[in-house]
Amino acid sequence: MSKQKKTLFAVLHGKADPNIGFSEIYALLTWLGSSTCTWQSSYMSKYEIIIYWSAEDNSFIAEVPELPGCAADGATHGAAVKNVAIAIREWIETAREAGRAIPEPRGRLMYA
Repeated sequence: MSKQKKTLFAVLHGKADPNIGFSEIYALLTWLGSSTCTWQSSYMSKYEIIIYWSAEDNSFIAEVPELPGCAADGATHGAAVKNVAIAIREWIETAREAGRAIPEPRGRLMYA
């Protein structure tokens, strides 16, 4: 099993280290963008996702700066990433249905 598959399994099952490194998450998201996955993350891997802990919400928050208002939460990093993948898909579907412009992914943002 590849390192990315092991990381994905750990993240999705809530068994990942809560301090998983950026490079590991980045490698996972890059890998997901070029492989087939049951929850199809093609959009998710193209947009930057910022994940942080919110004491007020008692959960991890995943925000997508390029898609205004697109965010999700979860009890673990993995849950937040899984939930934000759904939010990204729904954000894009809603924008298409409403005839709104969908921002092109810019990749890693320098100001974040």
